[in-house]
Amino acid sequence: MIPTYIASINDNATVRFKLQSNYNKIIESLYSYNPYKFALNTSKVSVNKFSNTSEIDWIMSKIKSTFINKNIPVIIGELGSINRNNEVEHANWGKCYISKAKFIGVPCIL
Repeated sequence: MIPTYIASINDNATVRFKLQSNYNKIIESLYSYNPYKFALNTSKVSVNKFSNTSEIDWIMSKIKSTFINKNIPVIIGELGSINRNNEVEHANWGKCYISKAKFIGVPCIL
């Protein structure tokens, strides 16, 4: 497994990511704590309710176009969200995130 810079899916990390032409034994490993305001942010703009899936949709689209469409296998090797005493919202987030990753063929490791 090989990560991008800080195992990120953001544009700066993926644009600069270069893989040798003989990569048939390499798996791309990414981390994701998104949507950031729900998953990781601790400032005043953080949110306790999971409702906006656009960040997750963007991430899955980016993974698909950057790696999957080029036959580079991917795993999301780390993901999660902060406990804010909102178990139902955590469950909703997890179901959404993992189902969207599964749809594009990407396993998630919690």
